[in-house]
Amino acid sequence: MLIVELKSNDDIKSLCTGQKTFIDEANLYSFPFPDPHDERLFEGIDENLARHSDRYAFFDLSATMFERAFSLRGFQQVLEDMYLNPEFLHKLFDRILEFDLACLEKGLAYPVDGVRFGDDWGTQNGLLMSPASWREFLKPRMKILIERCRKAGKTVMLHSCGNITDIIPDLIEIGLTIYETFQPEAMDVRKIKEEYGKDLSFWGGVSMQKVLAYGTPEEVVAEIEQKCELLGKDGGYICGPSHTVTVDVPLKNTLAMMQTLKNQKSR
Repeated sequence: MLIVELKSNDDIKSLCTGQKTFIDEANLYSFPFPDPHDERLFEGIDENLARHSDRYAFFDLSATMFERAFSLRGFQQVLEDMYLNPEFLHKLFDRILEFDLACLEKGLAYPVDGVRFGDDWGTQNGLLMSPASWREFLKPRMKILIERCRKAGKTVMLHSCGNITDIIPDLIEIGLTIYETFQPEAMDVRKIKEEYGKDLSFWGGVSMQKVLAYGTPEEVVAEIEQKCELLGKDGGYICGPSHTVTVDVPLKNTLAMMQTLKNQKSR
């Protein structure tokens, strides 16, 4: 599997002509967004695709909506805007959507198999915002993005950390095909698989916070085998760590995970 990505938030900010101030009502339309057709945003994609032509490739558009908004506006301010200044926030999300759609249009021109969106909406215990606020501000715009990908015949994956159980039916409704990170520390992965596995595929499920970081290699093997048996029933499951493998994960655990996943693949 290969993920070719648009440049990161920091890279995108560097293209904003040195702009340092946060976006607000006074500069909502004058605040300089980068040119979504700037070739620097897409550097290296052609080379990566050519070098890994045997991989299932995703075009990655991370910090899709909410994260892009709070990087421009401030985290607390965006959450406050949902209640105190919704008209402004709708306009800001519309500007972000316009940028995302332009980037997506170029991304879909590459020979990729799918598109990966990334937007963290969850805490360990639930959504960062109310489900109603998510449905008002984020759902309709994510629907537009996902429908554009599906129309182009692409698989659509969403990375979103934390417990977003409350909105999984909404994600299915708007056409999502794969959900990742699927964190067992934050979500009831068995229940979610049973309830939604016929409509949605899941990626992750192997505990990063516990087993991979603090377990033994034997416990890592047992965890992967259990998750494959539990979540792989009837397909629709991509086994892997529930997030990026961090530096505190012992090398022996990483190697045990990789070998066990190879063994599962060969079965």
